[in-house]
Amino acid sequence: MKSSIKILLVIAITASLIFGITVILNGNVEKQNAQAKEAQIKPLTSVQIASIQTKKVQGIFKATGIFKAFETLEVLSETDGKIIQIYFDLNNRVAQGQVLAIIDAKTKQTQRKIAEINYQKAKRDFERYEALFKNNNLSEYDLENARFQMQNAEQNLQLSQQALDYAVIKSPISGVISQKLVGIGKVLGVGTPIATITDIAQLRLFVNLTAQDLDKVKVGQKVQVVIPTRKEEKFEGVIKSIAVQSTDAGTFPVEILMQNNPTKPILAGMNAEVILADNTQKEILLVPRIAILDNQVFVIENEKAISKKVVLGREYGENIEVLSGLKLGDKVIVKGQNNIENGQKVKIQ
Repeated sequence: MKSSIKILLVIAITASLIFGITVILNGNVEKQNAQAKEAQIKPLTSVQIASIQTKKVQGIFKATGIFKAFETLEVLSETDGKIIQIYFDLNNRVAQGQVLAIIDAKTKQTQRKIAEINYQKAKRDFERYEALFKNNNLSEYDLENARFQMQNAEQNLQLSQQALDYAVIKSPISGVISQKLVGIGKVLGVGTPIATITDIAQLRLFVNLTAQDLDKVKVGQKVQVVIPTRKEEKFEGVIKSIAVQSTDAGTFPVEILMQNNPTKPILAGMNAEVILADNTQKEILLVPRIAILDNQVFVIENEKAISKKVVLGREYGENIEVLSGLKLGDKVIVKGQNNIENGQKVKIQ
């Protein structure tokens, strides 16, 4: 009897479990069906499109070169003596006329005072001799000798003043200290270099062109300059000179002058690429700038948005040249592409 009751209890519990599992499974199926139905009726993302167009543009050719400083100047001492003050350091920016160093000038100051005294005496002597000569109390020879003594004393005064002025060494140009060659206590002679100053407010860029390409450029022509490490920035230069003699390699150096960026300067020695216009025309593909997302665009194919990588070229206003990845007539999404995924079905407005 007890055994029968146990069997009935087991059967009842098993039946309850089976019923519960069935209810749960049916609930999940209904939920999945509801989600699928909801997905089917979810509205499509609306997008706007534009067609890939062509444009005829002037042909270009490229040349590479290296930037050089506009001017590099070695600052030389113009007098002798020991340096007692220095007002510059390596990589400091200096202005034209700025004091760089001071040489001990005590001896020169004394020499200047003596020269001044000698000049004043010679001047008074000449004036006295001149008065005597006018009264026929002095020969012309003595007068000219007094004049010579005065002029000689004046010249010595000027030289002593010049030596005193040279004791204050000033920057001859504006630029950056690229070499510091002396320190306090250094004894200088005339012509001793104390520093090198490099002017990069403007830059010179030299490229070598063949004789064939030389016919396509002229002095004063504007050119586009591209710096590999700063491709996001735009630079423009002007052709300053064209060589009349070829190099041993048979090319002709062309000098391009370019204003530097004062806040983020380009440095001498950096590489650059120059884009020059020629006399030809070519047809290119253009894609609207607003269609591009990280060098990719969405193209409409069978009502779906398909992501494609593109290689881009030069900019033309609101459009960019397409070098590869698209073809003429492709429909690209220009609005709404931020909210879609590759392969997603979309609605074209």
